Amino acid sequence: MGYQIDAFLEDGKPALRIYDAEKRQLYLSWNYNETADNEPSHSPNELKRLFRELILLTCKQGMHNIRVFNASTGQSSSYC
Repeated sequence: MGYQIDAFLEDGKPALRIYDAEKRQLYLSWNYNETADNEPSHSPNELKRLFRELILLTCKQGMHNIRVFNASTGQSSSYC
C-alpha cells in the first residue's frame, strides 16, 4: 500500500493530509491548532497529537496485513 502525503501551510499553520495512493481515500487529516496565546509557537501537545495519529495509521495498516490461522481442537489418534 502506498501513500500520497500532502504537507503544506494553511493560513501560516502546518497541515498534513495522507491519502491511499491507489484508492485516493483520505486516511489522515491534521491541522496545527493553537490552544492559547501564551503558549510557545511549537506546542508539544500538538506534536504529540500528530504522532498519535501517525501511530494509529500505522497500526491500521498493520491490521490489514494480519493473517488468521485456525487450529483444530480435534484429537488425533495417530502419533509420529
